[in-house]
Amino acid sequence: MPPVPITTREQTLFVDQDHPSADFTFDGTTGWYQSPAPYRLLLALGGDIQPADVRRGVRLAVRLGWQVVQGKRWRYVQALRVIAPDVGREHGAADVSATEVEPTSFSTLLARAPRTDRPGGARGVVGRKTLAAGEATEAHSITLPASAWRLLERIGGGNRSEGVRRLVEDKGKTEAQS
Repeated sequence: MPPVPITTREQTLFVDQDHPSADFTFDGTTGWYQSPAPYRLLLALGGDIQPADVRRGVRLAVRLGWQVVQGKRWRYVQALRVIAPDVGREHGAADVSATEVEPTSFSTLLARAPRTDRPGGARGVVGRKTLAAGEATEAHSITLPASAWRLLERIGGGNRSEGVRRLVEDKGKTEAQS
């Protein structure tokens, strides 16, 4: 599967670790280097860049993005060219603007890449639903007699909090009518 063009702007990434593609496995069908576990990071070397060019102490002109491979989200790094540190300073390439949220070093990039050893990521519309649209909720601990808790459970269909909410709604309707 060929890489999807990345539309993010060009960034300068400092390679602050030993040879970042040393442990990566090359996939000849896609032209990507895949990071070793637990990271899910794809590295595509563009132009005439060779793996030996990506070594500690260099800067890479890169485009960063995301790629879905076999249903998993991977961080995608498209290396466009290698910028030697001294050449970068002379031509101002080391000052290529990077947004605050994007990494500026390879170790930061790896730290922000998805991992295979931890659950997480977007899961659609799962999670706790809002109780009242546009209104914040608060949690409080209250002490009641056991009989009051049983009553709240009956009112709320087995859920004490729902029982309290129903009582409050009923009380609010009663006050509104008077």
